[in-house]
Amino acid sequence: MVDTIVSKNIKPSIFKITVIEDDCDDSDFLAEAFNEVSPKHTVLCFQSAEKLFNYLNSLADNDLPCLIVTDLNIPIINGIAILNMLNENPRYADIPKVVYSHSSNPRDKEDSIAAGALIYIKKPNTIVEIQKNAREMLSYCK
Repeated sequence: MVDTIVSKNIKPSIFKITVIEDDCDDSDFLAEAFNEVSPKHTVLCFQSAEKLFNYLNSLADNDLPCLIVTDLNIPIINGIAILNMLNENPRYADIPKVVYSHSSNPRDKEDSIAAGALIYIKKPNTIVEIQKNAREMLSYCK
């Protein structure tokens, strides 16, 4: 069900982050950055919305992730649709959501925020910048 778990042990939900990313390199870089910045967090990576929702639906309410990070341009169900689906379900509406995308189109940022993302982050090109982004995203985990 989970495409990749990039931590050795599953931790309580307060330390669980889900990433929806169809590019394996991008998900690996981000997961490694989360692990460098905060090894206590478990990062679960999914390559599709279907796999994400199958996973979320299998969890008890007290085991939901503290953060959901989604790419914008995902095949079949894109990041905006994922945000809308998450926010339409009261069970997932309060989970902080971040869009993490290569797009620099201002409209993509506006649409992401309107769909419920707390923040839109353009994917950087260096590991140091990715770690900075991971640190910022972690600040939304409650």
